[in-house]
Amino acid sequence: MKVGYILNERYQINALIGEGGMANVYRARDLILNRDVSVKLLRLDLRDNPDAMRRFQREAYALTELTNPHIVTIYDYGEEGGMQYLVTEYVAGTDLRTYIKQHFPFRYTEVVRIMDQILDAMAAAHAHNIIHRDLKPQNILIDNQGNVKVTDFGIALADSMTRTNAMVGSVHYISPEQARGGAVTAQSDIYSLGIILFVLLTNTLPYNGDTPVAIALKHSKEAMPSVRKYDVGIPQSLENVVLHATAKKRTDRYQTVTAMKKDLDSALSFERQGEVRWEPRSYVDEETKVLPTLKAATPATPSEEAPASIPTAQPASATEKPASASHKADHRRRHPHRWRWVMAGVGIILLGILGGGAAWALIPQQVPAVAGMTVATARTALQEKHLRVAGVTKQYNAHYLAGQVITTTPGQGKKVHRNEAVKLIVSRGADRKRFGDYQGQSFTQVKRRLEHQGMTVLRQNVYVPGMAAGQIVDQSIAAGERVVPQQTTVTLTVNTGQQLFHVKNVTGWSLKHLKQYATEESLRLVIINKPTSNYPNNTVISQQPAPRVYVRHGAALRVVVAVKPGSTTRTTTEVPISNPGTLRRN
Repeated sequence: MKVGYILNERYQINALIGEGGMANVYRARDLILNRDVSVKLLRLDLRDNPDAMRRFQREAYALTELTNPHIVTIYDYGEEGGMQYLVTEYVAGTDLRTYIKQHFPFRYTEVVRIMDQILDAMAAAHAHNIIHRDLKPQNILIDNQGNVKVTDFGIALADSMTRTNAMVGSVHYISPEQARGGAVTAQSDIYSLGIILFVLLTNTLPYNGDTPVAIALKHSKEAMPSVRKYDVGIPQSLENVVLHATAKKRTDRYQTVTAMKKDLDSALSFERQGEVRWEPRSYVDEETKVLPTLKAATPATPSEEAPASIPTAQPASATEKPASASHKADHRRRHPHRWRWVMAGVGIILLGILGGGAAWALIPQQVPAVAGMTVATARTALQEKHLRVAGVTKQYNAHYLAGQVITTTPGQGKKVHRNEAVKLIVSRGADRKRFGDYQGQSFTQVKRRLEHQGMTVLRQNVYVPGMAAGQIVDQSIAAGERVVPQQTTVTLTVNTGQQLFHVKNVTGWSLKHLKQYATEESLRLVIINKPTSNYPNNTVISQQPAPRVYVRHGAALRVVVAVKPGSTTRTTTEVPISNPGTLRRN
């Protein structure tokens, strides 16, 4: 979005203040209410992505339900030229992640103060059954006075329990059940809040790893590191809040944010000095079935044991005959099929082993979801499913960065045999095309052509004598520059065929000054009187069109003017002196 662009004829874009995976955030000026606001714009390459659209709309709906001093306030939501936008209050400050880096270490009382505000915000969200699901310092703003504002409810759901088939949220703050794709409840947010408290106390993350999967596994399996390892001065009662909030089993965590806040508020009290370390109940993985233990072997009874003594061999007497061939033949006659059964039994066992191995190999596997992963991470994920990578094919793709997996062959969810080959389709990045030279061409035709390629086309009007109306005078992207069409916004300057000018910001002007300006620019004034004591008498409260919008001479300028309480509300239309006509009152 170009700096200076006016969105919806109201919000003037002033600066880019943040870029995310789903949207970009700008500082803008509300030209009607004369205040700074934040404008979040859905990324252009995601405007046709239904999941991104739902997440963007979900944030708007969540914020409209929440009124709390520690949650950002929503002002407006809409669409212009295919661009989804969300307008919220502007927080002059920084995010908590940057704040920690700049001000660490904190007094423990300051840690409690910051966490109290975050917990207050989340208590309000949970009271409306809204689970954030992506709590992290980057989504928590802190203004120049130290006040906290929770933001980015883009993946929040208004539901008491949700389920996801993929890891949702930032992996360093994700709860064990989210990492497993399990049910998500208020306790999932409480786990993330515990990690945020850990970071406030230590300026470090509890778990790190080479891949997101490795970090997620640590959240599920490894014990929470002690914050006192980083600072021995941290009271045990304060560490206990971290341990209680980040218990692996949800039932061992605080059941509500309010309960966590109550425990935190008393953590530095004199009464809790010398508190013992908090320990959860014996942990049993919620997704793991416990197998029954084998029955302990009991000593054999005398009847089950071998004989206590074995008769020793006696020397053969002269009358005893040694075993003879006739004796063996007699044994074979009495057990004619004994060895045949033995051999058959051995054969059955061997066939069972071989058949079991073959059956194991034939158990179908589902191709896992690896889109968005690097090749190395995707290879590991496939190996965990007993599948192998047969080859890598690269192709251009605007939705995935270079090196990320786009899809697989066979595709995600397809059932295949163990050790079967899977082919990876990997992105080369977006295919960049040379931007053309469109000066002197018809705006209507060029706009249609560029939008067909996936670009967003904005129009800026100007009056140039001697040129036909509708011709392109200038373009914001130079001819020959390589661009990704699906990620490109271009502003084309178009000749109007007659002179236009920017409407000034007349809010706060006196009625006398306003009429003088209307006469100079040949504007037709539509004045609406509004009885009020909140503004000086005969001053402009609001205007339409908004400031800096292009208009032609002779266009109407509609304004609301404050008058003394008790005056009659009326509308007056005034035609400028330079134009023919008379004053008309309605």
